[in-house]
Amino acid sequence: MSGIRIVGALLRAHAELGAIVPPARVKAGALPEKVELPALLVRSISLVEQQPLTIGEKIHTTERISVAVRAAC
Repeated sequence: MSGIRIVGALLRAHAELGAIVPPARVKAGALPEKVELPALLVRSISLVEQQPLTIGEKIHTTERISVAVRAAC
């Protein structure tokens, strides 16, 4: 599972945040041109996979995630 999906799921499940930004407005990648505001944009900044030494098939992954808020004044 990617970091974007994990963070997006956590944001959508947060009740207090959901009162301000509806879960349907938490988007991954790019926002549509005419999206209603406020909205949250979740993007992956970097992804680093480290070679396992003796773990087997598992790969240690470090991913940086960015969450941007788009809102009207």
